[in-house]
Amino acid sequence: MFLLRKTACSVLFLTFLVSAIPAASLPSFFTQLTQTLQRSAAIRQNPGMNRFRWMRFYFPTAQVAPQEDWWDKLYRLFCVQDQQRAVAFYLYQMYISAAAYGTVPHGYLTVNHLGVLDGLERLKNRFDVRGAVEFYDENKAEIKKKLKHFFDNTHLASYRPDDPRNDAAERNFLRVLANSADSSGRARYRLTAPRWKSSLLPQDMAWLSQALQRVERDIGKKVVLYQTAKGDFSLLDKRVGNSARGNLAYLYRPAGQECAARAYLTGSGVCQQLAVQAPAERKISRIYRLHIKPLEGAFLRAAHGGHFYSPAGGTYPDWYYHEAILIILKHGEQYTPVVLDKFLFAKPVSLEQWMKSFNIYTTVLYATPFQRRDDTEERLVQPDGKNKKGIFKYGRLYRPYPVKK
Repeated sequence: MFLLRKTACSVLFLTFLVSAIPAASLPSFFTQLTQTLQRSAAIRQNPGMNRFRWMRFYFPTAQVAPQEDWWDKLYRLFCVQDQQRAVAFYLYQMYISAAAYGTVPHGYLTVNHLGVLDGLERLKNRFDVRGAVEFYDENKAEIKKKLKHFFDNTHLASYRPDDPRNDAAERNFLRVLANSADSSGRARYRLTAPRWKSSLLPQDMAWLSQALQRVERDIGKKVVLYQTAKGDFSLLDKRVGNSARGNLAYLYRPAGQECAARAYLTGSGVCQQLAVQAPAERKISRIYRLHIKPLEGAFLRAAHGGHFYSPAGGTYPDWYYHEAILIILKHGEQYTPVVLDKFLFAKPVSLEQWMKSFNIYTTVLYATPFQRRDDTEERLVQPDGKNKKGIFKYGRLYRPYPVKK
């Protein structure tokens, strides 16, 4: 029955045993697409964000994604169709972004390309972008079919899969992707001056502040559970389990004190608020989970060169990474990026203001379309009880996680 359901990949399953493009070589399709987008007043006023109008995306949902079973994981491991679609998705987003900016990019991805990695980030199995050009050459026909389908739905320009002049632009986009890879082959964005204009309207600030008040009440009741080797708290296995081995320590930490837990619960809470709103009242078009890391060295560096500070003025210990939630607000054709990060700001702030907290030369950003997951929900829970030693959950005692002050 499994093979019948997955016939599109049955053959694969059974085989288990940077430089800019010269102006003269730009394809006529890209020229047509650029002219079409540049006629938009919204694009001319604010290309950095208003390109989102034509970019494809996944609307945030309150649904919790279940864990995949063994067969589904194996199926995805040997099926390239999801990867073909994700690469086509990336190329489509890059065509739109390049046309909105009026320039073909070179080098690496920056925050001004925010959104182009959405399809790759949602893949169940990580795609190594360092081999993107080779993957494109091996799967060009299928990738171009999917790319044509995306453009057919937008009616912006007529994409011809059989036109070889498009290949140069697409290979350039993929070289940019490969140049943006980390040591694991995952692409990320460099921080740089934003090419967008944004201002948070008072009514948006009021609406977000009210939503966050409800989210904060939920965060205050929950803890994050850890499972790690006794005596070694440097590497945490953030899973809940019932291992019979005696060398495991079961620890917890208030969810509001851990940035990844707070970011997840904030995104989850906002999604749940959206689920009860009428479509006409929805102002949010996208939600991203932001993960920021050092480009080099062990710790993140603040913009001023020292430690990071809380809104109340307290000093944080060194950070290996940091997480927050990004919301893209939509008003007509206008898009505004807003970050929710209670560790650094008491109120919602613009994305550019949030980025100013970090040293842009030593920092990279991963932006993943937010999705609720049952494995994460399982370890971000409300305790069943507590005593002087810790809290109880799943019939087990979890002790406080030792935090460096």
